[in-house]
Amino acid sequence: MCSSNELLLRVFAALFGGFLGLSLVKFGNPPIMEKWVTSPGGFLELLLGTPWPIGWAYWLLGLVSGVGVLTAHWNQAVLFSPSARRPAQTATKHSERDGAAAPRAAKRMASSPSTAIESKEPRQDGLIAPPLSSERGEGESQPAAPRWLIALPLIWLGWQLLAGIRTLDGQLTTSTLKHFTACAACFYLGFFSLSRVKRLQPFWAGLLGGFFLVLASGFMQHFGGLEETRRYFFLNYVYPHPQEVPPEYLKRLSSTRIFATLFYPNALAGCLLLLLPVVLTVIWRSGRFFTTAARGLLMGLAGVAGLACLSWSGSKGGWLLTLLLALAVLLRLPLRKQLKITVVCAVLLAGLVGFFWKYSAFFQKGATSVGARLDYWRAAVQTARDNPIFGTGPGTFAIPYQKLKRPDAEMSRLVHNDYLEQASDSGLIGSLAYTVFITGGLMWSYPKARSSARAEKLVDRLPRPGNSSSGASDDYVDGPKDETGLRTPVPSPDNWLPFSVWLGLLGWSCQGLLEFGLYIPALAWPAFALLGWLLGSKASAHG
Repeated sequence: MCSSNELLLRVFAALFGGFLGLSLVKFGNPPIMEKWVTSPGGFLELLLGTPWPIGWAYWLLGLVSGVGVLTAHWNQAVLFSPSARRPAQTATKHSERDGAAAPRAAKRMASSPSTAIESKEPRQDGLIAPPLSSERGEGESQPAAPRWLIALPLIWLGWQLLAGIRTLDGQLTTSTLKHFTACAACFYLGFFSLSRVKRLQPFWAGLLGGFFLVLASGFMQHFGGLEETRRYFFLNYVYPHPQEVPPEYLKRLSSTRIFATLFYPNALAGCLLLLLPVVLTVIWRSGRFFTTAARGLLMGLAGVAGLACLSWSGSKGGWLLTLLLALAVLLRLPLRKQLKITVVCAVLLAGLVGFFWKYSAFFQKGATSVGARLDYWRAAVQTARDNPIFGTGPGTFAIPYQKLKRPDAEMSRLVHNDYLEQASDSGLIGSLAYTVFITGGLMWSYPKARSSARAEKLVDRLPRPGNSSSGASDDYVDGPKDETGLRTPVPSPDNWLPFSVWLGLLGWSCQGLLEFGLYIPALAWPAFALLGWLLGSKASAHG
């Protein structure tokens, strides 16, 4: 039986994961496009139609936040850990202890069959490199996030509010500020509340459920659903009210590129970059529910489906960033250096060849979208230069761009670069606060590979027979079954779950150089929540 506090944490995790999963399906439009979103006309349209009015999302987030406040741990250790302040002392201390660590761990595991970890010699066939004596121990410098980094979302949001006072359009700015407030709320819910949850299955269930619905929608569009959507939209919206339909919607529906439940195809690519790595990792770590063969099959199906939707979206930047993330995974694998270099070069070459082969027609036509983005960026830089302190107001880029764009350039409501959009809308201080927050968050949340010293500490924390579920967390993976038929958690050889979350955040933040993922709730809310969880988990480990 779990305590009332643990039960409340599980309820919060389920609600938060369900909310973020729902946002992938129902809240995929930028807030500045909200006036074109109508409420569902009936139950079937409520269930099957997309999107929902974003005002509904704020009420739902308020409910989730209420539960999250009850579970929050407000004394998170967000200062540098003591080990980070004294790296020389901790290194000496652990070097003296390392000699006796392995024999003690072996003795304990031998005396406790239910918590035994199978010991294997390093393979010498070149596939797995043997452990290096210079690997980092768990007590070396592993800083938690500093206070100023955790406070940056509030500082950034406060500056957005100040910039909104001098806005060129109050309606656009109000919609954008509500969305930014939700982003900050998701970050702090992840940092103070979600990071306390030991078993994250309820959270992942909701988030992965929404993700798989996105994939299903993408498959339906590719195999005929997009044509049906186009016919329905033109008959019911375009022909009766041609002046009220935004050009972005018409362009999206006139293309064969899928967008699933998101605003447009590149937003779908951003969703895949953000969540596909962690989806695959969560599936693989579900050994409590599936056999190894079943997990391998599910991972293969999810990976193929995700890559197929990425290809059908036609996102060039998404293709290249996916290749970048794949290379980051390969570099983390414990392969011998020579083999690792060979594999990385082969994957890089194959990915680039496939990219230029698939999009050769795009380059032959002159890469028009590249030229359009350059014009957006030029206008954003000029707007920031003319309004360096407060910008023109959050969400108002379209107003100055209408005057600054080339006569033959395509109109755009967003810059297609989150960092330049921040400079244009809220001045250099707003852009700097956001850029430092994202960059610093990625730096401090990066999960380093675990070493044998870290595994030694995890062995000490293993639950004893008859209590196999208490104290288990994502530091563990499911081990062999004990005499009662239950699986005993054993230390994870590497922290792949936080690394996969970090990898998705890296892909999302890099796509922000080419797109506007910050301004799409379905992408920004999960990203802020996951970044908060990463930083909060590291702070909890030092608390």
